[in-house]
Amino acid sequence: MKVWLKFFALLVIVLILTACTPAEPVSHGAIVDDLGRSVSIKEIPRRIISLVPSNTEILFALGLGDKVVGVTEFCNYPAEVLDKEEVGGFSTPDIEKIIALQPDLILAGSIHAKEVIPALEERGLAVFALAPQSLEGILEDIRMVGKITGKDEEASKLVAQMEARIEAVTGETEKLNERPRVFYITWHEPLWSLGSGTTTQELIEKAGGVNIFQDITGHKMVNLEEVIARNPEVIIACTGHGEAKNKPFNWAKGEPRLMVTEARKNSRVYQIDADLVSRDGPRIVDALEWFAYFIHPDIFGKPKGGGQMKVFASWSGGKESALATYKAISQGHQVAYLVNFISEDGGRSRSHGIKAEILESQSRAIGIPIVQVRTSWEDYEENFRKVVRGLKVKGILGGVFGDIDLEEHKEWLERVCGELGIKPILPLWGINPGELLAKFLDLGFKAVVVATKLDKSLLGRNLDKASLNEIEKFGCHPCGESGEYHTFVFDGPIFKTPLEVIPGKKEKRDSVWFLEVSVR
Repeated sequence: MKVWLKFFALLVIVLILTACTPAEPVSHGAIVDDLGRSVSIKEIPRRIISLVPSNTEILFALGLGDKVVGVTEFCNYPAEVLDKEEVGGFSTPDIEKIIALQPDLILAGSIHAKEVIPALEERGLAVFALAPQSLEGILEDIRMVGKITGKDEEASKLVAQMEARIEAVTGETEKLNERPRVFYITWHEPLWSLGSGTTTQELIEKAGGVNIFQDITGHKMVNLEEVIARNPEVIIACTGHGEAKNKPFNWAKGEPRLMVTEARKNSRVYQIDADLVSRDGPRIVDALEWFAYFIHPDIFGKPKGGGQMKVFASWSGGKESALATYKAISQGHQVAYLVNFISEDGGRSRSHGIKAEILESQSRAIGIPIVQVRTSWEDYEENFRKVVRGLKVKGILGGVFGDIDLEEHKEWLERVCGELGIKPILPLWGINPGELLAKFLDLGFKAVVVATKLDKSLLGRNLDKASLNEIEKFGCHPCGESGEYHTFVFDGPIFKTPLEVIPGKKEKRDSVWFLEVSVR
C-alpha cells in the first residue's frame, strides 16, 4: 500500500499540537548564527536581503516575500523571486548594491564567512548566517528565521508539516530489512559523488537506501571502476544545476561500462532537480520523497507536485514536442502551457504549417492550454522573449524543448533562456534518434506525417515501423531534425481524449509538401 495518505493523518495531529504551543516573543538581543557568531537583531526586520537561494526559499515560505528587497541571480524559486532586485552572484555579491538597498537584515551562508560577512559588518549591517549540516539543522534554521523575523507561528507550522512528511517516509523505511545500493551523481566528467557528512547521505539513508560511497566524506571525485565494483542498484543523477543540466543523467543512461550494474540492467536510472537536493530549505523534503520513490517504488507513490518546476512546453504539435512534454511531466514538472508560434496572419504554425485551430483542438484534447504567438522568422527571438516574460509573471520557471542534436539551436536556447532567467529543459537531448522513435511508439503515441521534403507519398502515413523504415531509405535524419518531415500527434499518454484525423488536400509550398488535416 502506498504510504502518502498516512502523511495527512499524522500532519493533522502535529498541527493541532503546534497550535496549542504558544510562540516565543521575538528576541531583540544577540542571537548566535550557524557560524557561531553573535548577531544583534534590534527589531523585526523590514528590509531583508538573501545571499543564498535556500535562504530565499525559507523567507518566502514564511510569508516574508514582501520584505525581501534583494536576492542573488541564482535565486529562482518561488516565481515571485524573479521580480526582486538582484545583488550579484551567490559567491560574489555586489557589496555596494547591497548597501544601497538599505537592508536591516542580511541572510548569508558559510561561503560568505571569510570576505563578504566581514565587509558587510564593517558597514554596520546585521548579517545572520545559515549553514545547516543535516535535516534537523534545516528545520532548526527555519525556526530561527521565524524567530528573528517575527514569524514564529508560521515557522512552527512549516516545520511541523515538514516533520510529518519526513515521518511518513521514515516510518516505512525504518522497518526495511533490505536496502538497495544507491549511487548519486553530481557530475560525470570527472565523476563526482557525495558521501558522509552531507545532507544527501542522510536523504539516501532516510529514503531506505545505502550510499555506495558512504565511506567518503563530503563532495569528492570517485572512480568509475569503483562504481562498477560496488554495483549500484539505483542511480540518481542531479540535473538542471549550473552547467550540468541533463548531462550527468544522459551519461548515466548511456555510459556503456555501466551496463553491468544492476541499476542499468533494471532501468533504474533516475534524475532529480539539483535545486531540490542542494538547497537547505523547505523543498528538501520534496527531495526526500523523490528519493524514497526512486529507491522503493513498491512502497512509495510518485510525489504529487514534486516541488519541481512550473514550465511551458515549446509546441509544434509533432512527435518531438509531444515526447519532450511527456518526459517533462514524468520528471515531475508541471507543464502549464503549450507555446506555439504561428504566421503573422494567425493562420498556421510556423514550423509545421498546421492550421492554428487544429492546434487549439489538439491542446484541448491534451488538457493543457496553448499560447499562440504571431511572428515572422525575423522577429522570432523578440516575440519569444516577449511571451516568456509574460509567462514568468504567471509563475513559469522553465521551458521544455524537443531538441535532439542541433547544437546551434541548443546554444541559442541556453543563451536566450539564461538572459530571461528561465531554465531550458531538453529531455531528448543527446539520445539516439532511433531510440527516441522506438520509445515514442512504445509509449502509445500516434502521429501522422503532415509535411515533408522527401516524397509526397509520405503525407497521411501514420508514423510506425514501416513508415520509419521507408524514411530511413532517404538517408536523412531519422527524426527529420533538418525539416525532412513533420508530424501531427493525435493520441498518446499525454492526451485526455484522442483525436480523429481527417486527411484533406495535398499541396506544395516552397519545395515542401503539406497535408491539410481536420480533426474531430
